[in-house]
Amino acid sequence: MNTNPFFSSINDLTTIEVFHYFDQPLLYSAKDVLGNAYLVYFYDKKNDDYIWLIIPMSTRRLNQLCSSEIDLLSAIKNSELRNIIYYCDTRSNQDNYKLIDVNDLDIATLPDPGIFLHSSQANDNKLEPAQLVANQLNRTLLRMHLSFKSTNATMEAPAKELGSLLVSLQDLLNSIGQAILHEPAEFGRIQNDVISESKLNFIGAGMGSIVIDLASTSLNNLFGDSEVDPAIEKFIDLVNIGNNEDLLNGLLKILQPRVAQDYYDFLNIFLKPVKEATFEWASPKLKQSRISVLSSSTAEEIMMLIQKGEVIDNEIIEVFGELVGANIRTKKIELMTSDNQKYECKIPDENVSQVSGSVIGGTYRIILKRTNTKKTTTGKIDANDVLISISPI
Repeated sequence: MNTNPFFSSINDLTTIEVFHYFDQPLLYSAKDVLGNAYLVYFYDKKNDDYIWLIIPMSTRRLNQLCSSEIDLLSAIKNSELRNIIYYCDTRSNQDNYKLIDVNDLDIATLPDPGIFLHSSQANDNKLEPAQLVANQLNRTLLRMHLSFKSTNATMEAPAKELGSLLVSLQDLLNSIGQAILHEPAEFGRIQNDVISESKLNFIGAGMGSIVIDLASTSLNNLFGDSEVDPAIEKFIDLVNIGNNEDLLNGLLKILQPRVAQDYYDFLNIFLKPVKEATFEWASPKLKQSRISVLSSSTAEEIMMLIQKGEVIDNEIIEVFGELVGANIRTKKIELMTSDNQKYECKIPDENVSQVSGSVIGGTYRIILKRTNTKKTTTGKIDANDVLISISPI
């Protein structure tokens, strides 16, 4: 008799659902007296002994199997106990249990790849369509499917990063709501009524990947509208625009610098843990939900565009003054005019030779190209000067 306490807990398994039956159940789910779940699989027959595999399974993996998100072979070979499964000979005169490694199994006796279960419980494990949920609840819904970089498990996510992402998303929606429904605020505290209107509540999580449902805090009106709908709509628009520079600058110009800064902050938090995300907006006022997809690589490109800002104009400027600084390594020169105005210019590679013979303290005439750029996150104008030519006077 095997005295291992684990083996004693599986001596009296209770069947949950039978998936395949021929004279007796050959494939079924079960649980022990402690509530732990297992997949029981007929593996082989040796003489008069029937050999079974009893595979420990988490509830989530069993749900994935029952809802056809993973095939039967994957469920057996990817046991959550580091590929260790349990072997049972039920026809011998003693309880003959032992641990064996999945790699020691005879592949010929295992199911072929691509065989999925059709469970009577499958519908209980699958998410209902977002639009249907929104209509049933009469509330606006934002559904997020998140794929994280740090884990291979589809139902796991780093808690701290996920929490930061949700906080940042709510801050972004607050800023958008302030911009489109009220007086845009570049800085300072957002009005309490805006925060209340834009607030979302967590109402559920789904199986198969990290799926989070966020909903408006109150019921939508008789026309199916919610005060948070406009903010979510603009958020979906921003994500769908992606790294299209002209469209991005155009929309952020309308939404004002505060939204640009909060969008940048959201993307910065997003790209660190998340590999890809799908955002789905559903509302009773919509006939069909709207979906947008964002990857970490696209998020990084969008951040670069936000930092870059929008070019307002270019101008050519002639300056006379004393050369007070020149650094070939950093490719910068500094010129001070007679009225103590200082000009700092970048030196393009093709003009380095013009500067190499210059003397600090000498008087020079320089021609520079000035590019005036409006910072997306502040609304301020930054001037960037590039040297075109330098000559002594």
